[in-house]
Amino acid sequence: GRLFFRRDFIMTDRDGNPKVKASTSWLVLNLDTRRLVRDPHLLDEGTVCSENVLEKPADKVVMPKDVEVQLVNEHFVGYSDLDMNGHANNAMYMQWAMDAVDHEMAMSRPVRELTINYNHEAKPGDKVVIYRAVEEKEDGTHVYVEGKVEDTSSFIVELLF
Repeated sequence: GRLFFRRDFIMTDRDGNPKVKASTSWLVLNLDTRRLVRDPHLLDEGTVCSENVLEKPADKVVMPKDVEVQLVNEHFVGYSDLDMNGHANNAMYMQWAMDAVDHEMAMSRPVRELTINYNHEAKPGDKVVIYRAVEEKEDGTHVYVEGKVEDTSSFIVELLF
């Protein structure tokens, strides 16, 4: 895409059968200005994915409209949450999301799919208020977890059990 750099992955079993497919999309930011960088020379660095492992890109995740949203946790961003750029590491969002899932569901049912949208950085000392909504659909139980800093969405995750 014009703004995003994709990184796709396939994990296979010993026989080469796909077991996990993952697609990630990244923006490049200037660390000083926190503004988007559109450097065409990055395309020459071998960072462009030539194959798409998923048939269609992930949709934007939004909280469902007709489902009760519950406040489930508050997390203060600390040192162990940070990446080398000084904001919450995106891997922490999955950890915070799983901590927001009902314990019995998380222990008894595997996550079949997940989609994470990074919306805004969370910085050291920020209080991330974490909300959860659960929606039953034909294909399984969808759990939505959103983390907000003040009124700004930092991330939203959709987990399919």
